Amino acid sequence: MMNCGGLLVFLLCAGLGADSITVTSTKSVIEVARGDNATLPCTYQSSTAPGKRKFTVAKWNLINPNPEEIPIDVIIYTTNESSTVGNQYTNRVSFVGDVEQGTASILLSNVRIMDNGTYACEIIIPSDMTGTKIAKASLLVLVAPSKPICQIVGTAEYGQNIQLTCKSEEGSPVPTYNWESYSPQNQPRPTPTSQEGGVLSLKNISMETSGFFICTAKNKIRSAACNVTLSVMPPSMNIALYAGVIGGIVGAIIILGIIIYCCCCRKEDYPEDYEMEEPEQQKDRPYDQVPSKEDNKHLSHETRPLPPPNKPKSLPRSEHEEA
Repeated sequence: MMNCGGLLVFLLCAGLGADSITVTSTKSVIEVARGDNATLPCTYQSSTAPGKRKFTVAKWNLINPNPEEIPIDVIIYTTNESSTVGNQYTNRVSFVGDVEQGTASILLSNVRIMDNGTYACEIIIPSDMTGTKIAKASLLVLVAPSKPICQIVGTAEYGQNIQLTCKSEEGSPVPTYNWESYSPQNQPRPTPTSQEGGVLSLKNISMETSGFFICTAKNKIRSAACNVTLSVMPPSMNIALYAGVIGGIVGAIIILGIIIYCCCCRKEDYPEDYEMEEPEQQKDRPYDQVPSKEDNKHLSHETRPLPPPNKPKSLPRSEHEEA
């Protein structure tokens, strides 16, 4: 026979059970390929019969990864009212089943990468004051890795440290990366273990480091790969290249100087054309001086001084004309 204390506890538990609700989701993680449709399950049990409820509200939200930001509305159902859909899910989401009868699952069509995340299904019935009102389910949109891009970061010379990088722009879940190394003869060889997140670090490289490197990006959908050829050169090859360029420039300058010199020194000594001299210049010439009387005595008519070349010749005047 139940004592008074036990009966009181029983009545309290029964009373609590009469005004409670339990919301559950049959799957905690739903995986679907991008572009496909996904069903997010949600069911509930209420102690209040549908006919006795004032109204029922079923609300789905996408929980924001940043707890300081509010959740993103997906869809809201209210008894005797049209469903309200969030902007991000317009024409892509709808309820499946009868919400009033305990099924509040939704169908999400043409899923996208942005649909990744944790969703919360909340059921509100005014008479159900206690119980579990929220159930959660995570949606994982699967996307195959895009073809990764392989690059060499650094200078491929003896003794240098470089990195080989590998990155896929897309991939969900986030792909893992693995590097493989091959010799120039295409023979597999051990790959350095210093690789993380698609970055392979190579230190103190030498001629033996040269070869082919293949990076594979992989997730649970499929894999994709890229490759890079590494040719390690000695620094002297670059020095010879620079020396050749400098030598060529110096040689060009020398040749240009020789051409300029030859052009400037090409002047030749040609005879000058006959020019009339200035009177001042003619005064200094010995044959321009007027002979004295003493000189005239010794000079015959045939030996008179000739006129300067720049003066017009005149016939000697006769003695009669001189007088």
